[in-house]
Amino acid sequence: ISGWDLSWMPRQDRDTFGDQPYGPLADALPVLSQIIFHYKLGILPADSAYHLPLVLAATLGVFALFNFLTVNYQLSTAILGTSILALYPRWLGHLHNNPKDTLSAVFFAVAIVACHNWIEKGLAFKGVSLSRLLLAAFSTAVAFNMKVNAILIPPILVLWLVLSYRDYVIKRPLYWFLILGS
Repeated sequence: ISGWDLSWMPRQDRDTFGDQPYGPLADALPVLSQIIFHYKLGILPADSAYHLPLVLAATLGVFALFNFLTVNYQLSTAILGTSILALYPRWLGHLHNNPKDTLSAVFFAVAIVACHNWIEKGLAFKGVSLSRLLLAAFSTAVAFNMKVNAILIPPILVLWLVLSYRDYVIKRPLYWFLILGS
């Protein structure tokens, strides 16, 4: 990034910061953690400090999956689903070697769950909760900031809505047009 004062950053991070084809949060979170916990406080080695937000984000992703499965299915399904994800070799490999994909997957999943909860709770209580809408919008925006793969969130939600609520879509098309448009 030309024109910015990056003298506070370590040299190896300064040369490539902001030049990747993904959002700045995927770069900024690990680098900020490395600066705080390694260079400023000196409590973690450089590689551990760099990977700390990735491990915390992966934990958040597994917890979001567990919470989603517990609420919508049952505890045994939640335990099985989160165990499979947490022990999946590709998940562990990306967690340690590919920071942008780990953060992208976590925030993609959190955005899908937040949008699902917004729609489901809105149907259950016959109204749209502003706080759930803001959470869904914020998590989707963060997912878009992580990586452009988040462009698939709206088609996934539309497909889920059409398949899950086809009776409602046929009876009340204007209501669903407003839900999908917001």
